[in-house]
Amino acid sequence: MKNLTIFSTMAVAAVLLATQVRAEPLVGDNFISVMQGNTLSGVSQMGVKYNIYFLPGGDVSYQDASGRVDTGNWTIDPDGDVCIKWKPPSNLAHDCYKVDIDGTKVSWKGKTGAGHAGLRGEVAPMDMTKSK
Repeated sequence: MKNLTIFSTMAVAAVLLATQVRAEPLVGDNFISVMQGNTLSGVSQMGVKYNIYFLPGGDVSYQDASGRVDTGNWTIDPDGDVCIKWKPPSNLAHDCYKVDIDGTKVSWKGKTGAGHAGLRGEVAPMDMTKSK
């Protein structure tokens, strides 16, 4: 009987955790609120650590561990998704992204369906020092 009670308790806990862990769309004002004062940090498809800073007024900057720095502008499109346009000579892709957040985990999917669209990161307090 004791084993059945423990098993039942674990099963209920697993169901509760599974229903609470869901990515939510991060659109419009929610994106602005979450990113204000925070950094999007992650690892590129090439294995390089990066930080992206979304600043008030529409400026965005990218820094990675290889020393690369790019800047550009971000906007919110009519669907509430995030659009980024990097300034020359950057070869980073311009696109609009559907953004989902699950806790501090952020995932991006390009609206054009292009291969460069897979970007994952984590929201952390803003630190404008160079990526390590």
